Amino acid sequence: MKKLVITAFTFVCILGLITPLKLSGEEEVVIEDIKANLFIGDAGEMVESFEITVDDPATLVDLTAEDFDITGNYDGYPLNEAEETAQENYQDDELALSIDENTITLTFRPFKYPGGPVEDFEVVNEQYPTLSFTADDVTSETRRTIDDFEFNSFTGSNGTTLNYRLNLADTGQPEPLMVFMHGGGEVGSDNQIHITSNRGAVFGLEAGKTTNVLSVQFPDNYDWAVYDNEEELATMQAQFEAYYELIQSLIDSGDVDEDRIYVYGISSGGGWTLRFLMQYPDLAAAAITVAPKDAVADYTGDVDAFIDALQGIEHIPHWIIHAETDPITDVRTSLLTHEALETLGAEDLHLTIYDEQTMNDQRFYGPLAHWSWVPVFNDDTILDWLFAQEKTVTDDEQSTEEETSTLPDDNNGVDEINEDTDSNTSDQIENPKTGDHSSIGFFMIIAVLSSLGLFFLRNKRHI
Repeated sequence: MKKLVITAFTFVCILGLITPLKLSGEEEVVIEDIKANLFIGDAGEMVESFEITVDDPATLVDLTAEDFDITGNYDGYPLNEAEETAQENYQDDELALSIDENTITLTFRPFKYPGGPVEDFEVVNEQYPTLSFTADDVTSETRRTIDDFEFNSFTGSNGTTLNYRLNLADTGQPEPLMVFMHGGGEVGSDNQIHITSNRGAVFGLEAGKTTNVLSVQFPDNYDWAVYDNEEELATMQAQFEAYYELIQSLIDSGDVDEDRIYVYGISSGGGWTLRFLMQYPDLAAAAITVAPKDAVADYTGDVDAFIDALQGIEHIPHWIIHAETDPITDVRTSLLTHEALETLGAEDLHLTIYDEQTMNDQRFYGPLAHWSWVPVFNDDTILDWLFAQEKTVTDDEQSTEEETSTLPDDNNGVDEINEDTDSNTSDQIENPKTGDHSSIGFFMIIAVLSSLGLFFLRNKRHI
């Protein structure tokens, strides 16, 4: 019997050396909070880390990044080169972790939150199953830059109420105001999606510009050819009246420099931008329209209708951008807008048309060729041009600025397309991803088994 016990004990020890088991408190791990830390990338909300708070960190002394795996993570570009719906998940998660008191910080290669067209993300931990979770288990979220925006609503004198988000520079003096007109996919009433679906609301701030940023969320999109729809056009104009009064209130409060108001919009927001300038031609110091929807005139006709509609805004410095192969909003809207303003005598006027190769090089295949705002929101040249504009600049000063500034090729697109350089904070990781470690708890179990075996052997002798 003694030999049997010794043999069993030896076998268990050998098994422990070959297959280390992490049994230390696995069943006792209780998650108290999971926080997702997000930022706004080219394709919308991206998550760069999770903070997992547990009740007792002592149970996780042997935890490593190797214990985790993330599925359903990708960079947010939902089409492959064949223009098929695809979600190319990361092969290397670039996982790393650190533990500070009872909080586990898990960092990784940023991915689209909460997932893509094929599957949502899932964090999996086979060693500690209670540490596995999905987006449904996340209890709180932070959003870089976005969390600094005020959440509010404004009712104009005409009774129209608009939800808006506002980021005030709060420097104690009037600062520029960026007025962002969102796309049609972001209409609604949540007062958030219009500033989280792309970098339109944050790109100036994250480029280091001292500026106020305002974005109203329109409750509904307007129909195609709104210029021929009296009822919809009246609704749009009423919304603009409230928008204008909101901007005037910010000027009156001393927060906004009335000579440096910049209006810019994408897609439907490009159309809103043009109509807003037409309604209030003396408000903006400069404007950017990207892939504008046909809110001005019939883009299948000639330029005369655009000339008639846009007369009166040719003095506003303006940069128009579109993709040549945009399948959502026709590039002819931008071409005719540019031609009309040029005919009307516009001087500080720029046109950038991205060709198909430029868009393909950035993986904007098929319908994604509509995303021409992505390179714009990553281009410091366009942003610097915008912030160089001021309504009170004299003709001589304006000429000097134009001579000293370097502008990209206005025919075939910007000289250099900047990519989003957001990355994870791997340089702050205390515990990089390594291999598994043997658990001390396992050897304690071995010791207990050994003691029981000897006790059993002694008692056997006395029977």
